[in-house]
Amino acid sequence: MSKRRSPSGDPQMTPAGFPEAVPIDRLFLGIFPDKAAQSAIEKVVRRMLREYGLQGTPLRASRYHVTLHHLGDYAGLTAEICDAALAAVARIAVPVLEITLDRAASFDRRPMHPFVLHCADSEPGVHELWRASRTLLANAGFSRWLERDFKPHVTLLYDERLMAVPVPIEPITWTVREVVLVHSLLGRTEYRFLGTASLR
Repeated sequence: MSKRRSPSGDPQMTPAGFPEAVPIDRLFLGIFPDKAAQSAIEKVVRRMLREYGLQGTPLRASRYHVTLHHLGDYAGLTAEICDAALAAVARIAVPVLEITLDRAASFDRRPMHPFVLHCADSEPGVHELWRASRTLLANAGFSRWLERDFKPHVTLLYDERLMAVPVPIEPITWTVREVVLVHSLLGRTEYRFLGTASLR
């Protein structure tokens, strides 16, 4: 659980009277673009900043990814949690696939809207990967974190401006050969790769 603060700034308390722990670790399963796709995404970011007046700071290219599954925020990530996720991911048996990003838009999540590139709707492979990995992770004990639907996208930046109408871009395609289990250090913008699983 996250530690919430009251309007006075004091930590929120659990029903038992103890302060809730602050999450410092996030676990997720992701797909990362190759170098050519990273470079193409960076060009799109620069164009969007120039043409649409976005003010947010772009994420580093090394952080571009499609999140398949968020697997929880933790006040300390244990070996047992990581091992369970790695064991589930290792059982993924999905063919190598392609991902194409073909439009830019914002998600309406105030006060700062994520500005993202969406995956093309015509590619079923990434959805097959999402469904297969979701089943394995649910069986491994991660059900409470797993979403019921999937909108594959790459987040570029966060901005006060909302671009609700998608803007077409020159398609960016790369071949997905592996998925990556990532430990994200919250507040430190640092990713640690815990393991990868190759697609078949």
